[in-house]
Amino acid sequence: MKTKLSTKTLVLAALFAATVAVTTAFTAFPIMGGNGYIHVGDIFVLLAASVLPAPVAAIACGIGGALADTMAGFALYILPTALIKAAMAYTFAKSKNRLLGVVLAVIILCGGYYITEVFLFGSFISPLSCIPWNLIQGAFGAAGYFLLASPVRKLLDKLSIQ
Repeated sequence: MKTKLSTKTLVLAALFAATVAVTTAFTAFPIMGGNGYIHVGDIFVLLAASVLPAPVAAIACGIGGALADTMAGFALYILPTALIKAAMAYTFAKSKNRLLGVVLAVIILCGGYYITEVFLFGSFISPLSCIPWNLIQGAFGAAGYFLLASPVRKLLDKLSIQ
């Protein structure tokens, strides 16, 4: 059975994809060792996942994350980032408990980039150094989400977008 998506949902998904891309690429703070960066884009991954249907949020966030890596010059990470951000958004959107959803999304973030870097760098040890930075990024994204979730929902309701 096919589900028909409304124009509003598609436009909101496109706006979230663009917002994830821009806020990720242009708020990037490189981490030590040069194997990535910390950014505020994960706030919008979680926000998108809280207002869009899970599959739509996953696609929008995957595209937004991949575009961010393209703009930021991290070509090796484009596909892994698309998959990781999509998995984060899908898992968060499907979670009934937002706190548990955030924890699962951060686990996906840390685990996904750890596995990616094991394959990219051929070591199980060196990628461990990025886990604390990914935890900081995840915590920042979670804090931003919990701070902005209510105002964003109210704004979308006021605009009759949701």
